[in-house]
Amino acid sequence: MIVLNKKTDENFKILHVTDLHILPNEWKEGHEVRNSVIKTVNELVDRVKPDLITHGGDFSSAKYPECYTKFASFLDSFGIPWTTVWGNHDNDCGEKVTRDYAEQFMECKNFVYEHGPEALGNGNFVIGIRQNGKIIHSLIMMDSHNRLEYTDNKGDTIKVYAKLTDEQLAWYGERMDELEKAGCKESTLMCHIPIYGFKYAFVKVYNYMYDYPKNIKYKDSIHGECWYEGYRNDAFGVRYEGECSYPEDDGVFRILKDYGSTKLVVCGHDHVNCTCVKYDGITLLYGLKTGRGSYCDESLNGGSVIEIDGDGKTHVRHEFVEL
Repeated sequence: MIVLNKKTDENFKILHVTDLHILPNEWKEGHEVRNSVIKTVNELVDRVKPDLITHGGDFSSAKYPECYTKFASFLDSFGIPWTTVWGNHDNDCGEKVTRDYAEQFMECKNFVYEHGPEALGNGNFVIGIRQNGKIIHSLIMMDSHNRLEYTDNKGDTIKVYAKLTDEQLAWYGERMDELEKAGCKESTLMCHIPIYGFKYAFVKVYNYMYDYPKNIKYKDSIHGECWYEGYRNDAFGVRYEGECSYPEDDGVFRILKDYGSTKLVVCGHDHVNCTCVKYDGITLLYGLKTGRGSYCDESLNGGSVIEIDGDGKTHVRHEFVEL
């Protein structure tokens, strides 16, 4: 486990950026995508003053190594600990290539990371937040892979977005047991592809489950009618596309409920969703997309902030940067 220290009299602040999707030609000086990412991250770091920067996956496509090298150098230049979970596009060329990128990143002075068990993918590891000698909160970083073969209800075999495997969930359980013995009762799960729990939570929470109304703006989502009665105080953000998760219940939400420690799940992947909902005691947060790479809604640009207080509890918000 990696351990980072929290000051006793201040919240531990995490700046979460995600889904940059920068291609080689977009790294050229003056390109609008490069400019949008550099401007956004610079402004967020200056505004938030984070203790840790996390990236939610999809730097680029794995077939473009120069994009990974350049962004790693940029993040490392802040002198702040930073880390990542890997996105489906980071896994485009297979797990060995992703592992090679991780090795390159580990040469950066401020990159904090562990490979984790090789059989589980890349970057399944734990970051403990320590205050006065005790771990009060843990970040569970997990690899949600790329795609899997799936037989649909017509009997056709298709490729779908992947999920956390049964072996990973067993690994998660072992980590929870260890953390409980160490007295840590609060944790956050970070992965790229949304767990299936996002889908069934929205059935209960979101008033427009089968519609993606673009007329609902972010400001309208704060205590707005887009949420069912009873959830309006614990939900914010817009939903402009569906949840691109594995098509069947992956069992993750149930496992989280059984262990009871993880009360926040952070994902990315769906660029024009920035919803945050609390369902059955667990907060499900879409990280705010960073920059103009790939498809985006420019009104939803920035990053997300997770603050951990002295009791290990989390407080989340989005920080928007105008382009």
